[in-house]
Amino acid sequence: MRALTTTPPALARVAEVPVPRPTDGEVLVRVILSAVCPHDRPVMSGSYHDAGLITLPTVGLGWDVLGEVVSANGSRQFLVGDRVAGTVSSYDLPSRAIAEYVSLPADSLAHVPESVADEDAVVSLISGITAIQALEIFGDTRGRLLITAAAGNVGSFAIPVALGLGFAVTGQGRDTDREFIEGLGATFTASVHGEYDAVFDAAALGAELLGVLADGGTYVGVHPGGEPVAQRGIRVSAVDAKPSGSDIAEILDLIAVGRAQPRIIERVSMEESAQLLNGPAPRGARGRVIVTI
Repeated sequence: MRALTTTPPALARVAEVPVPRPTDGEVLVRVILSAVCPHDRPVMSGSYHDAGLITLPTVGLGWDVLGEVVSANGSRQFLVGDRVAGTVSSYDLPSRAIAEYVSLPADSLAHVPESVADEDAVVSLISGITAIQALEIFGDTRGRLLITAAAGNVGSFAIPVALGLGFAVTGQGRDTDREFIEGLGATFTASVHGEYDAVFDAAALGAELLGVLADGGTYVGVHPGGEPVAQRGIRVSAVDAKPSGSDIAEILDLIAVGRAQPRIIERVSMEESAQLLNGPAPRGARGRVIVTI
């Protein structure tokens, strides 16, 4: 089958690789759509090899999958022909999401509601999972929550999730993001000021945000190991998102009822996705690039 791969440190390329064989608990999916992911560039650079996260010389690329079950492999939850969405669980695989087929653990998949378009589903998966799992770190904390980069891929999903949990949400972004952020139900701010009980730092601004947190507040970032040093009783943590079918189902339900608004930059072929990843990384992206398989 065709898959997008890299032999780090190297560029992305389309290659012929074996169709993955499902192991116990896995489901084989024919991929219809995937999406270009920012996490692919560190894979290509070799930094994940250096960190010990990858051992194979050549690995696949991509995280997000929208497709059709072709082998349920004994699963009671999924049937052949089911329309599903899921995320890949490991960097260390010869092929990943940008491929013609992928084998995923059943518990990392979710059925896609009929009212949710394929394109909207596939651009929402890893971003939505990250938002949900970040907000879980706050535990019982509620009150005033600041979300940085609130119009970005992760922050925009964090807004409806946080509102559903009972937070009073302020979303930080550019002036041009005001209408979008307010449309999701958050209060808009273009600058970081005021006082908050909690901060979800999707923009990775770091230590400067501790100044707007009340004593004993909670900071959650997006780069494990890169959190600012705690002070004034502030609890500091970071999200390390893991595949979760139940979290995907929650995000897809938010899309179905109009509370989350996925954004799409463009739709490209597998070969064109390689060209994008081999070029300069975009900054401040508002949305994801879909890959047609």
